[in-house]
Amino acid sequence: MKTIKDQSYGVVPIIKIGEEWQVLLVNQISYRGADDRFWTFPKGHPEAGESEIETAKRELMEETNIRDVQIVEEAKFSITYTFVHEGKQIEKTVTYYLGICGNTDTKIILPEEIADVSWFPFKAAMETLSHKNAQQVLLQAGQYINSYSHTL
Repeated sequence: MKTIKDQSYGVVPIIKIGEEWQVLLVNQISYRGADDRFWTFPKGHPEAGESEIETAKRELMEETNIRDVQIVEEAKFSITYTFVHEGKQIEKTVTYYLGICGNTDTKIILPEEIADVSWFPFKAAMETLSHKNAQQVLLQAGQYINSYSHTL
């Protein structure tokens, strides 16, 4: 089976409400159909000429309608996983950037891709995320926030 490399970029969207950081998750509809959904971070493929950060910000906007986000370029987290799609083995790498949002207003623009969008406290987000590798990204993001919260 032929292996194809694939790359996506996304955002771990956060906002501080009172003394608590919250994280935004999307309930994504799988390519297998509406009955197969999972909680994750907004992400997607680059369009021609886009940088990693431009892709991540556009995907955040397309999936959640959030436009007011400050990307923390040095807070970058990557995961790699393999799956089979249409008879091809895909080796996918997703790079996420920490994004500090200016407000909590969200709207689903792509209901064929996104079933739900919701803010969660970090602990609840960790329990809600559907995949272990996404939980690992959130853990790394939380460590970054704890180390650098005075500058965020």
